[in-house]
Amino acid sequence: MNENTKSIISDVLIAVLSVAIVGLIGRLLTDTNSAWFIGLAKPSEFVPNFVFPIMWGIIYVCFAVVIFLLLRRKQMDTCVLVTLVLTGVFQWFWSLIYFRLNSLLGGLIILVVLFALVIVLFSKLIRKDKLYIYVLTIYPMWLTLATFINLSLWAIN
Repeated sequence: MNENTKSIISDVLIAVLSVAIVGLIGRLLTDTNSAWFIGLAKPSEFVPNFVFPIMWGIIYVCFAVVIFLLLRRKQMDTCVLVTLVLTGVFQWFWSLIYFRLNSLLGGLIILVVLFALVIVLFSKLIRKDKLYIYVLTIYPMWLTLATFINLSLWAIN
């Protein structure tokens, strides 16, 4: 196996494993079957539970693609890396605060932080290649829907 092939495999593994770790921990912190969550009055716009893992799967694939491309193109700098890590950590915080601590308001606050992180991330990535923004566009769209749902739940509960 030549060095280029090893490098590609290494970059794929880093991208996939880093995203998989974020997803796995997030999944462990999420409990859509808890009595608290089931007992919440839901708005009519509420997304069916089966949609969440599908959307997060798509979002994680998009993040893995961007991380892989950043690594391959040697464009992963410290600011982008830190912002990506913080985005994953705050996704965990949202699941922890929302599902484990049962705080709708806390969830909203974390979503505001996530939006700020997306702005920072996108401002850094657009300078490298607009392709990164196109690939990740689904993430702020999903955050917008999550914020609307979270706000609706907070308002009616």
